[in-house]
Amino acid sequence: MKNKYILKYSLVLVAKAKRKILSEDSVVATIEEEVYNIAKSNNVEILDFGVGADHIHLQFKATPYIRLDSFIKDLSARTNRVVKSKNKTEFKKYYKMNSIWAKNYCISSAQGIGLDVIKEHLAMEDFDK
Repeated sequence: MKNKYILKYSLVLVAKAKRKILSEDSVVATIEEEVYNIAKSNNVEILDFGVGADHIHLQFKATPYIRLDSFIKDLSARTNRVVKSKNKTEFKKYYKMNSIWAKNYCISSAQGIGLDVIKEHLAMEDFDK
C-alpha cells in the first residue's frame, strides 16, 4: 500500500531592507525560472508563484521527507546567485554583501497563508538593513 500525503506550504522571501528590486520583468522571469528548477530538483511541486516589488511568495506541495530548511536555503542562495549574475550593474549599488534576500522568511503549513498574513510579515521592521 502506497502512502498518501498532501503537505502544502506557503513561503515568503523578502528583499533585504525591503528594497523594491523586483519591479523589472527580466528579474522576475529569472527568479521564477530558477524557483521552478530548484523545485523540480527537490521533488517539490509549485502550486502558485507571486511577486511583489520587494518579495516573492510561493505555495508548494512537498513530501514529508523534504528538509524545509535546506530547500529554503537552496532556494534563496540559488535565486540570489542567478539574479546577481544576470543583473550585476543593477544590484551592485544595493547589494555589496552576500544576499539580496533578508535572513528571515515566513513559512506556513496547512492551507497556506492569505494576503493578510503576507502583509503582516512585510510590515515587520526587522529586515536586514
